[in-house]
Amino acid sequence: MTNDKTDAGLLRSLDCRMILTTDDTDGHGWMDSDSETNIRGIRDIRGQSSARICGEVFKSPELCIPASLRTAPARLRRQSFARRSGFTLLEVILAVIILASIAFSIFKIVQSNLHAIQSSVQDTEEQLAVERLASLVQEELCNIVPRSQSSLLGEGLKLGGTNLDSIEWRSRGGPGLMTTAASGEYRVKLRMQPLKDNQNKYEIGLWRRPALLDTESGLIAGGSDKDATWVPLLQNVTGLTIRYWDARLGQVLDNWRDQAARPSFVILSILREGDESPYEAVLGVPAAMTQQ
Repeated sequence: MTNDKTDAGLLRSLDCRMILTTDDTDGHGWMDSDSETNIRGIRDIRGQSSARICGEVFKSPELCIPASLRTAPARLRRQSFARRSGFTLLEVILAVIILASIAFSIFKIVQSNLHAIQSSVQDTEEQLAVERLASLVQEELCNIVPRSQSSLLGEGLKLGGTNLDSIEWRSRGGPGLMTTAASGEYRVKLRMQPLKDNQNKYEIGLWRRPALLDTESGLIAGGSDKDATWVPLLQNVTGLTIRYWDARLGQVLDNWRDQAARPSFVILSILREGDESPYEAVLGVPAAMTQQ
């Protein structure tokens, strides 16, 4: 009785394995038609002796279950898990393209902002440099001796369509010479000249030449153009225009050659590279109020 139950249980286990195999819906074709026929035969003879059925089943080569059938479900689970857990190559490429586009957009925005800030800072520095230059000239005009000969002269010059005007005054050590240690008196000229390494570009500066030398006996005439020095003040300029207002004539003059008189004010115009309109400053000459 015990053997019959064991055989019946073994038969049911074998029958279940066959049923699971035939119920597969993946379409891999693990069972052929002969195996299906054998399974149906096993189901038809369930009522017979368990020992005889088990003997016939395990003696018949057609009823042997291949090893691939017993391992196929585990392999299917692994393949299904791999398909569900990974990303396709197309998905990875799309993600990389999207991230690259976002990074490039952020870079362009940051680059534009940095360029705008740099341009703004540069323009501000150049504007301040022009204003400092105008302040320097204004201070020198305020310190001119009213009745000194040749203390203020101006010359208008235009070369190749470029205004190269200049203004000259007498000065001692101080802001007019860009130094406080100079002795004697100098002729100082504000003018524009080409750069040494590039003749197509210009800069504004101070040309300084000794006029009176300070000696033990006092100031004596001396010095020459060979002793002149150049102090650059403003670069990247394309024009320097200086005009003089003569109150006696009631008009603006391009030159000032009257050594005994002073203009009421000086109009200073500086044109920088890239600017559409020049920077202009009206500089008063206080000494003009004391001369007749």
